[in-house]
Amino acid sequence: MVIAAFFISTAVILLALGAVQGAQRQAREKEREAFEAELQTFLTDAKATDHEHGHGLWNGLPVEVTLGHFSVEFSVQLDSAVLPYADLVARFASPELKRTLTSLGVTVDAKDHVTGSVPREPGLGENLTSVMLRLGVVDAIRALRSHAPGELLGRIDRAHSSYEVDQILIALTQHFPDAPETQDAIELAAEREHGSPDRVRRRAEQWLSARAAT
Repeated sequence: MVIAAFFISTAVILLALGAVQGAQRQAREKEREAFEAELQTFLTDAKATDHEHGHGLWNGLPVEVTLGHFSVEFSVQLDSAVLPYADLVARFASPELKRTLTSLGVTVDAKDHVTGSVPREPGLGENLTSVMLRLGVVDAIRALRSHAPGELLGRIDRAHSSYEVDQILIALTQHFPDAPETQDAIELAAEREHGSPDRVRRRAEQWLSARAAT
């Protein structure tokens, strides 16, 4: 009798635990769905992988959002500017933009990630609205990319070898094929190669053609 009672009570406990775990899974799935729905209000291709982690695109840039216990964190991967965005911010960002980044706690790291966080408050929608408002500065940071071609062009004169010149031209033709500075850089590089300027132009055109084909 004692053994039977033990097995019966164990079975009851296991069933109860299973029911609790099932309810928790359902609750987590509802949280995930609610999270995903909120992400879709401001990100394209938004997806919540679980109730705390989601991702999507902000104006074509990959975004990751994490719901923590005390904060909501986000990270945006900027498209390559060849030069580090942190340097572009330091050199070309307006005083107003720098103040905004500081006040919002938004930073740009060495791998061109824009990161930030907001305090976790009751109300998922309000939290993610705060994230969306901070994502607005990403566009201002990304716009600083327009300064990169001029910076790369300026390095042609300071280059110490044909190899360095080629690396600058490759960067320009791959990442800024339509920038007027790219054509200026090609001509400047050709002038440096007194013996074979046409070779420089042909090679650069090949790089541009390869970029257009991708």
